[in-house]
Amino acid sequence: MSNAVSPPALRVSLREFLVVFSAFAVGFTALAFANSWWLAAVSGVTLLAVIAAAVISLVDRGKRQASAIGFAVSAVCYLPLFLQGREADPFTGRLPTTQMLQPIFLAVREQSYVNSRTREIVKETEIPRGAPVEGKGGFPTYGRRAFSGGYFLRADSIPALEHFMPVGHCLWALLLGYVGAKFAGWVYVRRLREQESQVAAG
Repeated sequence: MSNAVSPPALRVSLREFLVVFSAFAVGFTALAFANSWWLAAVSGVTLLAVIAAAVISLVDRGKRQASAIGFAVSAVCYLPLFLQGREADPFTGRLPTTQMLQPIFLAVREQSYVNSRTREIVKETEIPRGAPVEGKGGFPTYGRRAFSGGYFLRADSIPALEHFMPVGHCLWALLLGYVGAKFAGWVYVRRLREQESQVAAG
């Protein structure tokens, strides 16, 4: 009988749970406040994670190697799908992941406006009371001289889709990579157990 003891197929430690929970919290924050800085940070983490998984899959052995292969394959297979033009818009994209980003975008977006005098971009909630706003209160029939603070023209939403969607797809790539890593680890452990059963039966 073989003395080898295979590791558990699926196990989530408390530390792993806390890391995953923290990653979800940071991910939702990145989506809610998506901008060029968040995009750079999330895409950088995604790139480093894929590179690290690729290196581990080449030099490590055992379950860690299998998990790294699962992560790298899952993430790399997903990211090119985002490069399709329509997947940059949650209202026209066909991927389930793109469509699932739509309600999140609708929940966090806020209309922004440009101050005609200062050219500053502000959120709708930051517009001074009584100021003329495009599409509200009869604008642009107001007399401009009566409002020293300028009038407000509709601009892009906050967060902008050009930041929100890449951040969302990078987060999807990381999530699918994590799921792929867990699945690959489970397949590896199952194979070990089958080999142990064959040795024991022989």
